[in-house]
Amino acid sequence: MHRHVVSASLLALTSTAPLLRAQDPVVLTTASGTNGADTYIQFGVPDSNLSTQTAIVVKYGGNNTATTNRKIYLRFDTASLQKPAAAAKLDLTVALNNGGGSGAAAVPNAQNFTLAIYGLNDGATAGNGFLGEDWAETALTWNNAPANIVSGAGAGNAVREGTSTTDGGEATLLGSFNVTDVQSAGILAMALEGQTLVDFLNADTDGLVTFIITRTGWSLGQGSPTTTQGNSNLTFHSKEGTNPAFAPTLTVTPGAADDFRILSITYPTPASGALITWRSGVGRTYRVESSVDLSDWTNELVDGWPIGGATGDTTAYEDASIPPGTPARYYRVLEE
Repeated sequence: MHRHVVSASLLALTSTAPLLRAQDPVVLTTASGTNGADTYIQFGVPDSNLSTQTAIVVKYGGNNTATTNRKIYLRFDTASLQKPAAAAKLDLTVALNNGGGSGAAAVPNAQNFTLAIYGLNDGATAGNGFLGEDWAETALTWNNAPANIVSGAGAGNAVREGTSTTDGGEATLLGSFNVTDVQSAGILAMALEGQTLVDFLNADTDGLVTFIITRTGWSLGQGSPTTTQGNSNLTFHSKEGTNPAFAPTLTVTPGAADDFRILSITYPTPASGALITWRSGVGRTYRVESSVDLSDWTNELVDGWPIGGATGDTTAYEDASIPPGTPARYYRVLEE
């Protein structure tokens, strides 16, 4: 657990701890940590695991039960990230973009695609034949993938949306992105960036974040392929590829902590009480400690304050048990 600390004296009301500065961006791939993963699932082989492929495939045949339908699952191990995040982006590298047909890999006929990206609900658990957010890359299939619509309406290019975390959970639509006919093999495609992604990462509680990508639109691009949406190919590099730099990448910038400081100490109960007020973050909890010599901080006044997390940008706690005759009393606040 990363802790920020600020301190102040009962007599001197200014902060004595150095301010914490924004950190450099942290770059994670689906190969980072012990729980990173990337793979895809395919309707036509509903019980097959496809995790050994060097590319991850997203496809849609325009029919809810088309055998071409494929969805991408990415998971990032974010346990090492310092929160809250201030900025974030998710990038993929195109492996193949073409209109299909004979000799597709060699034909320069890149197409235009629209994709949707979903975030699996934090804490999704296994049940009813579905895996949870701790899904094993080598076990994931069309029939057991979390939040997947296995058959019927929406099976082709959608997922189960909602707030549920049971029976594989549900997911939230985070946004959409395009891959155009100028983005061929080796070209970076930014899948998601901005506050929606930041909020999704900051809401995570267990260091596991899963993204699900589906294909929702298509139009003819370069060349003159005789093709349909279902025949057109779009794949991205996976972590199993020969170039680690092409693996799906999540870049996160931790937020600045400059505003975390004690703002004031007032005395609502003369001679026996001190009200400590500090700059806080919504949803965060704190521990308040005191000392008489700035070295021994064993006097813990409160932990997990406020209950349920801060609701505004300032939080206060009153120490109403100062011993009579105390010449000085120092306070420090630790962010949990």
